Amino acid sequence: MGWINTLLGSSDFVNKVTDAAINTGDKLVYTDEEKTEAHKKVLDWYLEYLKVTNPQNIARRLIALSVTLLWCIFLIIAVTMEILGFHSDSKFIFETIKDNINQPFSIVLAFYFATHALRALKK
Repeated sequence: MGWINTLLGSSDFVNKVTDAAINTGDKLVYTDEEKTEAHKKVLDWYLEYLKVTNPQNIARRLIALSVTLLWCIFLIIAVTMEILGFHSDSKFIFETIKDNINQPFSIVLAFYFATHALRALKK
């Protein structure tokens, strides 16, 4: 035993090496429990962010209303032109809606309504 102690040093050293090896092995595996805990921390952070930015709700509503109004106006114009027989013009408007308006429309509405969905998930 004396030569092992001389080789490895004190038992504190052996304990430290063992703990380091165990901690390293533990960090290599990302368990479902750790994933759930990380997800919960992100959700808690986002809900805290929403509390802090609560005064900006009026601006969010205004942006959501503006983008929705723009989308509806373009859609009504395109449908009306299609009904009246201006097929090439309505096709152009539908393409414009698809290429330039649908993505911002979806992002703004998702951002606006995600607040309510996350609060419902928290409860």
